[in-house]
Amino acid sequence: MNFCTIFDSNYLSRGLAMYNSLMKNSPNSELYIVCLDYKLYEFLLECKYTNIIPILLSEIELNNPKLEKAKNNRSYVEYIFTLSPSIPLFLFKKFPHIEMITSLDADVYFFSDPAILFKDANAFSIAVTPHRFTNRMKYLEKYGHYNVSFQTFKNDEIGNTCLMKWENDCIDWCYDKYEKTRFADQKYLDDWVNIYPNVKIFANGSGVAPWNIKDKDITCDDSGSVYYKNDRLIYFHFHGLRNISSNLFSIGLNEYLVTRRTKIIKYLYVNYIKELNMFSESEINKFNRNDKIKRGMKLGVGKYIYYIFLADLYLFKEGKLNRIPNFNFVRYINTLIKSIK
Repeated sequence: MNFCTIFDSNYLSRGLAMYNSLMKNSPNSELYIVCLDYKLYEFLLECKYTNIIPILLSEIELNNPKLEKAKNNRSYVEYIFTLSPSIPLFLFKKFPHIEMITSLDADVYFFSDPAILFKDANAFSIAVTPHRFTNRMKYLEKYGHYNVSFQTFKNDEIGNTCLMKWENDCIDWCYDKYEKTRFADQKYLDDWVNIYPNVKIFANGSGVAPWNIKDKDITCDDSGSVYYKNDRLIYFHFHGLRNISSNLFSIGLNEYLVTRRTKIIKYLYVNYIKELNMFSESEINKFNRNDKIKRGMKLGVGKYIYYIFLADLYLFKEGKLNRIPNFNFVRYINTLIKSIK
């Protein structure tokens, strides 16, 4: 199986955690990493991780002059969104042996073998991941029924046609604001099931994320395997998790009204944060002594105060996550009001 993702050096610990979880559950998979800065590219080249193929963003840009227009008329984050279809297209062209590729966010973490998602690969050319919002979060569906965090394309006529149209759409308009028929790179996916044949919607074991998780859905057996609704959890998308310092984290579950969370924290977040903390600064900076890679957030004073007082804070200590009381209930109330409008 082939996967691709994109991130910069400040996201390295998450990228490596995702890679480790993939190799643990699917050791023959290949991971193509588009590096947003040279520090990350140099690090991956020198470390020579098995089955990682690093690619500089500049190589993609040189092979696609249309991206220059987009790069100059939107924000940095919006430009990253714009690249979503361009990366698989580039990889199909550069590595024609790739028959199928899945693009995924770097903050995805695998809990079991994703091969089960592709067991019917002959039957589809495109596969997408629905948000599956909880009832309280349904109001967010206006931003798109599908989440651009895990989608698969075949290197065939249908897959390439879809990617090329998506790329043209994103280059024309890909902004972090809502309009009736579009939002960033995401809302374009709503039309795919009506436009293209052979579009698969991934099953329940994938796409599990803060906006659809419930504590009662998570269980763990004696061997440590995690289950979601009685099926093996394939992966979890740790959207919204922020490390304010090496052991202080903003979990981000309040934003999605996840109040009951004992099992979610114990079986998902603790394991993931343990993995993140495996990558100490000395290890990460082994090959970057003169230009260090940092693991923490780059926060200004305003954002730092915001995260300290309004974030869903947990302290990671001695292998456990302990909640820190603060004023984050204000965010919870705000989200609750939005959900009932």
